[in-house]
Amino acid sequence: LTGAFDAEVTAEGTDLSANIPELDGLLKGTSRVELSARRDQTGTELRKLTLAATSLAATAQGRIASSGADLTADLAFADLSVMGARYGGALQGKAHLTGTLTEGAATLDATGSSLRIGQAEADKLLAGQSNVTLELALKEGAVQVRRAEVSNAQLQASAAGAISAGVQTLDITARLANLGLILPEFPGPFTVEGNVSQQTAGTELRLVGKGPGGIDAVLAGR
Repeated sequence: LTGAFDAEVTAEGTDLSANIPELDGLLKGTSRVELSARRDQTGTELRKLTLAATSLAATAQGRIASSGADLTADLAFADLSVMGARYGGALQGKAHLTGTLTEGAATLDATGSSLRIGQAEADKLLAGQSNVTLELALKEGAVQVRRAEVSNAQLQASAAGAISAGVQTLDITARLANLGLILPEFPGPFTVEGNVSQQTAGTELRLVGKGPGGIDAVLAGR
C-alpha cells in the first residue's frame, strides 16, 4: 500500500441521495460524517468513522491491509419507517468483518423492536422484541451462511449452513408458538425441520412441518 496520510475529516450534507429509496430515506434531512484515519506501508488504521442522520447512527473502526481487514461497527436505526411505508420499528446491533473479499467472515448481532417488513403474516411474527444473529463466510468469493437465528416471543428459528463441492446446504429448524397468529383456525405450536440446498441446477428443499389439527406435512422439490 502507498499514499501515506494521517487525516481528520468532517462533512455535512442535506437530503443526500444514492438513488436507492430505502437508503435515501435513512439519509433524509441533515447527515454528518466524521473520519479519523491513518495510512502507511502496513495498511490503513480506521481510528473512527461515524455517520449520523435523522434515523441512523453508525460508527466503525479497525484496520484494512492487503492481507485483509478487521473491522467492527455499531449500528442503530431509530425509525425504519423512513425507508418506506412498508417498513417500521427500530433496530440496533454490532457487526464484525474480517479477511478479504475472497476469504473472509462477517457476523451481525442485532436487536429489533416492533419490526415490520410490509408482509402481514411476517409482521405478526416480528411483533415485540426480536434478536437476530447472522454469521457469514466468504469462500473463493462465494457467500456461505454459517449460522442464522431469529428469536422472539412468537418464533424461534435457526439455520446452519455448509458448502461442499460447490453445493450450499442449510439445515433449518423453526418453532412457531401459535400457528393461530397466521391461521386462526389452527391454534397451537407448529414446528418445521428440514434442509435447503443450492447448486448450479437449482434449489432443492425438503421440509417437514407438524402442528395442531393433525398437521403432518412434507414439502419437497426443486
